[in-house]
Amino acid sequence: MNEDIYLKIRDLFSEEGLKQGPFTIFADEKIKPSVSIEEDHVMIHFDECKPEVTLKIVKAKVDGIKLGKNGGHVMLSNLPDIPFLYRWLQDEENKNIKSD
Repeated sequence: MNEDIYLKIRDLFSEEGLKQGPFTIFADEKIKPSVSIEEDHVMIHFDECKPEVTLKIVKAKVDGIKLGKNGGHVMLSNLPDIPFLYRWLQDEENKNIKSD
């Protein structure tokens, strides 16, 4: 498994959450996601116990995360999906390493 992806998933379940640009996603260890693998993406669905995403201006429940080849979408309840690119995650990680 790609170590960067592993670390991001691990961050998702940490107290600090997975931070990316203007949003942070927090997941509880009680979450039981279902995963489906499609031809061009991986879909992670959250049923009853949903993680939360905190945007700089709003907090929302996460219905799922779609992982494609170059990026994905955080699917929110009652709000538009938030797209992201994996290179944004890598750029953010590199920025954090340089500032430490």
